[in-house]
Amino acid sequence: AQRTLVRRADASEWRPVDDADLRALAKAALRVVNRTESGGHALETLAHLLPPCLTPVPDSKRAEPLRIDLSLGPAVDPTEDCKYPWRWGLRANVEGSTLYRLFQSDSDFDSAVAVARATYSNFLILPLDSLDKHNKRGPLGGGGGGGDDDDDDKKNLEQDDLSP
Repeated sequence: AQRTLVRRADASEWRPVDDADLRALAKAALRVVNRTESGGHALETLAHLLPPCLTPVPDSKRAEPLRIDLSLGPAVDPTEDCKYPWRWGLRANVEGSTLYRLFQSDSDFDSAVAVARATYSNFLILPLDSLDKHNKRGPLGGGGGGGDDDDDDKKNLEQDDLSP
């Protein structure tokens, strides 16, 4: 299926993309990678995995850069109700790593007993193929959280979980 899509990815068949589409993808990528979103998901997962005797605390002084990698190519949508599982478009792979100091839960939090790194990653795509000729779609994938939410962005961002 991927090879067929790549062969069919003739630029003459791509749907037009305007500045609003590109802005929506940029806002969606920034929204899902920001420290509130990426660090929050990472902290939630880490807290779930740790025993109750340890408490994770973000180490903001040692924060690593957030990453957004853009590329052009195919991507798969694994959702069951997806009409077109393979799409072609502008892809945004986002990643944020956070270091956490781990403290004994019953301590005064003066000295950490360990350090953990949690990495959050997500994937979005702005479809450029003409598979939805009658339905202009904005970026797919990712999730909300953080940043300003205007109504136009909410309409363009769909909450499908896409994988590269």
